[in-house]
Amino acid sequence: MSDSTSHLDELSVGQASKESAGNALWNAMSPNALFGRRSSTTSALTWGYYGGKYRKADGTVVTKGNATQALTDAATNYLLETDGTVSKVTAAPVGWPGPLAGGAKALYEIVCAGGLVTGYTDYRTTGIGAGPAGAVAAADVSIADAGTYFIGTDVEAVLQEVGAALGGFGSGDVVGPASSVDNRVVFFDGITGKLIKDSGLTLSGSNTGDQTSVSGNAGTATALETARTIGGESFDGTANITQPFDVHTFYPGVPTASAKLYRGKLARAVTFPANFSTSQFTASANATGSTVFDIQKNGSSVGSCTIGAGGVTPTFASSGGAAVSFAAGDILMIVSPASADATLADPAITLVGTR
Repeated sequence: MSDSTSHLDELSVGQASKESAGNALWNAMSPNALFGRRSSTTSALTWGYYGGKYRKADGTVVTKGNATQALTDAATNYLLETDGTVSKVTAAPVGWPGPLAGGAKALYEIVCAGGLVTGYTDYRTTGIGAGPAGAVAAADVSIADAGTYFIGTDVEAVLQEVGAALGGFGSGDVVGPASSVDNRVVFFDGITGKLIKDSGLTLSGSNTGDQTSVSGNAGTATALETARTIGGESFDGTANITQPFDVHTFYPGVPTASAKLYRGKLARAVTFPANFSTSQFTASANATGSTVFDIQKNGSSVGSCTIGAGGVTPTFASSGGAAVSFAAGDILMIVSPASADATLADPAITLVGTR
């Protein structure tokens, strides 16, 4: 050959020290001869093979000398190599010619009959079995978790994790850290939906929701820890509150007989407590005699405000001593007595209720 393509050194007729160049060529090609058939020691039912030196996948260097293997007549012999040791079986190993259990690699399938080798198949370089000495067979891959994504124990799992590491999207089991802290919240790691990580956040108790920490009685409380007021009414969450609703009346001067101090249609439901408790009365002049103002609901008496003779102190009463309720639209009226008092002037009544 005369071109510049890389190739093995050639021997020429007039070349000096041909033996040195030849030995160099054999040395270069020797890895391909490892466990190859050695014709000079092969005869009848004895199979000779070459040894050599090679490095295994784990970095261990193995040195093997030339050797022979006895064959079984009238059978198919299967030669295997495991960690540099050659063995023979007469039943096809599971998976033959590969991948094989226990890290074994296929070397030869040899048929013997009549005390001779009648045919053989070399599996050292097919890519199915052992391949060149020291090559990794197409078996399951085991990759330890060393702080990487890869913890799979077979090719399929590793490929799935490679896809996740490259940002692929998939379904199935998620992959998380090697350890975790009890009750910690889990966060997704990235956008694949298959990787998770420790958030560093902890939930405690039986609370639910998006809170990261809960203390006190918030999970079971039925009352506010500190009460507040709404419209002047105290509210602690244990009961509904009511809002005040007061009715104010005034009559200028001395009321005439059966004068109406107040008449109004209530716009909302209102309740006055029993005996109109806390309601108020005032006047600019004392009554001469006992004076009774009638409190009516839709024209019927439901209570009274009595002013004693010689004063302006009121006494309120409700029918049956019970609370009095008005619905929205009811008419509330306060009427002076049929016989007017001569001196009670400028009477004003405030009925105190709630809504």
